[in-house]
Amino acid sequence: MEENWFFYPVNYGFESYLLFKARSMNYDVVLFDDIITSTQRKTALSYNSKLYYNYGQALKALGYTVPYTLFKAGLLFFTKPLGAVYLLSGFFSNYDQYYETEIREFVKKQQNHKLRHLNYDDVKRFITSMHYTTNLSYKQQNS
Repeated sequence: MEENWFFYPVNYGFESYLLFKARSMNYDVVLFDDIITSTQRKTALSYNSKLYYNYGQALKALGYTVPYTLFKAGLLFFTKPLGAVYLLSGFFSNYDQYYETEIREFVKKQQNHKLRHLNYDDVKRFITSMHYTTNLSYKQQNS
């Protein structure tokens, strides 16, 4: 895949690709929690089966491991059961457009490390963030 830092590659992966690419090349990635942004459309409410299916394909293209994907889908199942099913369908599809080997290996290595060192606080933080997102989506639907 040709390296071009000005355009997204023609593949699934969304903005995750750029973050994984930079980190795999030993660039620092900085998160700014204090910057407030808004979207032009309601993202969580507009997710449909096709988007979850594509998300599963993106996880596969980026090199996500099976255990990590199953864990991710398992947590999603509590808030969006059908979304979790479509995510797994996309991940286990015959889709074969992958990113560069070094990015896929980087992702696998990171995920295996995270799963080996998973603790209660990590799970609690993830579930809390999912709960917040679900409540936010519910509030947006009912406003």
